[in-house]
Amino acid sequence: MSYLALADADRVQEYVFGPSQLRYVRGASRLQTQAIERIESQFHSEVIFANGGLALAEFDTGPEAQRFCQASEEVFRTVTRSATISAAYVDQREDSFPTAWKRVRDAVERRKRQRNDLSVDGAHWLWSSCERCGLRPAQTLVPEAGNQVVSCCDACSSKWWKGEAGAHEVADFERLGQLGSPENYLALLYLDLDRMGEYLERNIANKEQCRTVSMAVDEALHGSVDCATMHVTRRGEELRVVKLLVGGDDAVVIMAADAAVPFLREFREEFVKPARWEGLEPPWFSAGIVYAHSHFPISEFMLVAKQCCREAKKLRGQHSASFRLITSSLAEEGDQADRHATACPYSLDVFLLFCDQILELKSKEAPRSKIHRLHEICQEDELPGTYEYLNLLLRLSPPVRSILRKRECVGPLLWQHLPGGRVTRGADLVELWEFVHDQ
Repeated sequence: MSYLALADADRVQEYVFGPSQLRYVRGASRLQTQAIERIESQFHSEVIFANGGLALAEFDTGPEAQRFCQASEEVFRTVTRSATISAAYVDQREDSFPTAWKRVRDAVERRKRQRNDLSVDGAHWLWSSCERCGLRPAQTLVPEAGNQVVSCCDACSSKWWKGEAGAHEVADFERLGQLGSPENYLALLYLDLDRMGEYLERNIANKEQCRTVSMAVDEALHGSVDCATMHVTRRGEELRVVKLLVGGDDAVVIMAADAAVPFLREFREEFVKPARWEGLEPPWFSAGIVYAHSHFPISEFMLVAKQCCREAKKLRGQHSASFRLITSSLAEEGDQADRHATACPYSLDVFLLFCDQILELKSKEAPRSKIHRLHEICQEDELPGTYEYLNLLLRLSPPVRSILRKRECVGPLLWQHLPGGRVTRGADLVELWEFVHDQ
């Protein structure tokens, strides 16, 4: 009888996006990757796969599997100083590999639900709190930019020292915003592979297939992100993309705002290449895109990006995308339930074709002021809005009018009536206008 053991990192995004400065975020991502790699190196011969905050291994005896679980938890405590990992093991009995794998995943989920939050409240009259996370007592001084020195807990200090910018990497989000157009705006992309549980069940029948498929997914994700990053960066210049979290079945990257569309286009082209999949059918993915100022908190970037990604996942059986332009803090905007009428979510093919129409409008010198008038028109009721849209078309040059009337753009009428209700691309066009440029 053999045993399957699984270790799965807890609250990954909460750990990585704790302090909002780029150096801390980059350091946290590197530390988590380092912890998983250390687990893999300790149990190299038994590990089936280790990536994206997960490590799966097979052992001949229960005590060996238990040692793996204990070692995984100890490695995470040692390397990250604050992050935790949940681990469990099951005996395979006469079960097939997929059945045993499901049982060990369920066992880890139970462990996660039972885990208590052992974090210490940093506020106490006997000690000062960490000036970055505020969750734990300050233990050391960190020399940040210029002459600024802050008191940090051990975990945040580790993130800081691990997060130093490498060659051609930007030092902070402000610098990244300066590399794009419009200046000081960023785009965060949250890329998530769809229905991976079903995908893995279809393609995995034994341990070797599990190893092959997991490696193919991880390498396709990393490789596609790397290729897309180089595609939007000029040779010898600073990278216009920062990888915040890549691995498993999702990726979080942030970049200069005008790089988002060409990055997404190149990512899709690379991701679906047959050479990356060794005969497997590539899974579908959803993309949540958020445009905001470089000073917008990274935690709020992530909150909105996840909402967009969930929205995109409503379109099944295809690559999909949904986007959002944020002009102020979520606290200032409130619930944002009354967002303008939008055509989101988009099929990714339709979204990229829509962006091509924006480029074509710019090539025909469409007047910016008249294009921006569309946003106001889309807030009106259907009949007056349609009248204003038709009136706007009459005041545009024939080439611009022809592009706007295409179904790939806004269309002959402002509103399209679909089974789910009426939608319009008019406001979407205005919001994307400043961020779509010919590369």
